Amino acid sequence: MLYLAPNLGDDRSLSMKLYLDDLVSAFSVIGFTDFRIIVPPTIGNPGRFRIQWERYVTFPKLISKTLAREDRLHVIDHSYGHLCAAQPKSTVTCHDIAEYRLTELRGYQLALWKKRVRDMRHASLITAISSNTKHDIIDLLGIPDERVVVNHYGHDTRFSPATVDKMQVWDAFGLSDEFARGAYMILHVGSNIHRKNIPVLLSAIAILKRSGMDVCLVKVGDRLSESKFLGMIRSLGISDCVKDLGSLSLDQLLTVYRAVHAFSFPSTYEGFGRPILEAQGCGCPSVIASSSCLAEVGGDGSLYHDPVDSEGLASQLRNILTDPETSASLREKGLRNVKRFSWEKHARLLLETLS
Repeated sequence: MLYLAPNLGDDRSLSMKLYLDDLVSAFSVIGFTDFRIIVPPTIGNPGRFRIQWERYVTFPKLISKTLAREDRLHVIDHSYGHLCAAQPKSTVTCHDIAEYRLTELRGYQLALWKKRVRDMRHASLITAISSNTKHDIIDLLGIPDERVVVNHYGHDTRFSPATVDKMQVWDAFGLSDEFARGAYMILHVGSNIHRKNIPVLLSAIAILKRSGMDVCLVKVGDRLSESKFLGMIRSLGISDCVKDLGSLSLDQLLTVYRAVHAFSFPSTYEGFGRPILEAQGCGCPSVIASSSCLAEVGGDGSLYHDPVDSEGLASQLRNILTDPETSASLREKGLRNVKRFSWEKHARLLLETLS
C-alpha cells in the first residue's frame, strides 16, 4: 500500500493542495487505486508550540502507527522532509528550496525549515519537479545525483484555448473602459514575495506607458500592499495602469487568461512555474524571465528577458503587443510546448520510483 502524506490540516499552502489534487486525479486516470491519504493532525487552537508539536511529534507518530513496515510512504512536500524518517520505505517530492537562496524567513523559522528540508536525506529517493531543483538539491544539500529523479509537473488541460466575449470578461472586472479604448491588457498571476520580482514588472509597465502605449497590468493573486508596492506605482505614474483583481476562481482565471493580450512572469526563482503552462495552454503569448527553471518549462513557447532588466521586459512585451506574427507564433509554440507535460506521466514516473 502507498500512503501519501500531505501537509498539516491547518497548513494553508494552496500550491501543495493543488499538487495533491493533481496527483490523486492522475492516479485515477491511470487506474492506480492502491493508495491512501494519511489524514494529518488538525490544530484546533494553533499556537507556536502546538504547531511544532503536531508537526514534529504527533504527525510522525501517526505515520509510524498507521503504516506497516512493507508499506510505502510518499511525502508530497519537501518542507515536511522530516516525515521520511518515520517509515523505512519513503520518498518525497521536492518542489524548490528557494529559501536557501532567496529567503524571506528569519531566525528559528528558517533554521527549522532548513532542518526539515535536510531531513529529506532519510528518503530512499527524492523526486524534483525540475532539473534546476535537482541541481539545487545536489549542490545545497549534498545529496548524491543517483538519489534524485527529475519529474516535471503536468499541464492541467483545463487551461486550454477557448473563445470568450472579451468585453463581457472585462466588464465583469470593471475594466470595460480600458478594453473599449484599446488598451493592451497584460496579465501577471502570483504572490508578491520578493522573488516574484514585481518591481521589475511595474517598471516595465511605466516604460511602455512613457513610450506612448496604452497598457493595463492585470494583477491576479495576492493584492499589492501599500507599504510594498502602491507607493512605487504612484511614483512611476502608473496608478491608472494597474488593476488588482485579487484571488479568482478557476473559471474566472481561465477567462482572464483567454482575454488578455500578453502574460508576464518575471520571477527570479521558481521550482517550476505553473502559471507559464497555464498561460501557454490558454493560448496567451508570454514573456518570462531567463532565471532558474523557467526556460526549462517555457521552452520555445515564450520570449525571455534578463530578470533584472525592465527595459528588456518592456521590449519583449512590445514585440508581442505590436507584432501580430510574433504573437501568433508564440501562441502556436506555447500550445505545442505544454504537450510535453502530463500529470499522467508524472504519476507513472512517481510510481516507478516507488517500486
